[in-house]
Amino acid sequence: MQKKQFEQCTWYQNVKHEPEGWTKVPMKQRESSGGQMHYLMGRTSPFHCELMISKDRQRILMAVYFGPYTSNGRNSLGTGQGGAQASVFDFLCAMTCASAQPKPAPTGTLTTRMKAPARPVPGVFRAEAWLEKIVGRKITIKATLSNGDTGQIFSEAEATHIIVKQHPSFTSKSKM
Repeated sequence: MQKKQFEQCTWYQNVKHEPEGWTKVPMKQRESSGGQMHYLMGRTSPFHCELMISKDRQRILMAVYFGPYTSNGRNSLGTGQGGAQASVFDFLCAMTCASAQPKPAPTGTLTTRMKAPARPVPGVFRAEAWLEKIVGRKITIKATLSNGDTGQIFSEAEATHIIVKQHPSFTSKSKM
């Protein structure tokens, strides 16, 4: 079902076949980093995602299928649940941070703002994140979840990632 929805998703097909700008992240690479049980990328996840990365590695675009279990609990309404959207943002911002710079930088804060109901669920949405700035050890990533065809933004996020200070015990050889 998800594969068919991705094939019918016009905006994603256009980006996928654009010769300049984006490179698809291979499925094999995603499975090895997340495993079968990963909350967003694993085989048991209620999401299905395909990732594209910009040539400069500063942006990541995700076509994300929100399955029925990502809804607000009322299948007749079919609106993307806020926690499901926040999960997408958490993963996408962390991936963007890791892509844009080489140092470990876990999430310090993640702020999400809901702007409009994310509909229809089930359905494919466009999630995009980009490096906003790096100041000292703080990395700011911004992101949106939208309708890829109309551009309507359903929610936004801003994440601050903190570059980990190297502890002396990480770099020195232990004496035994």
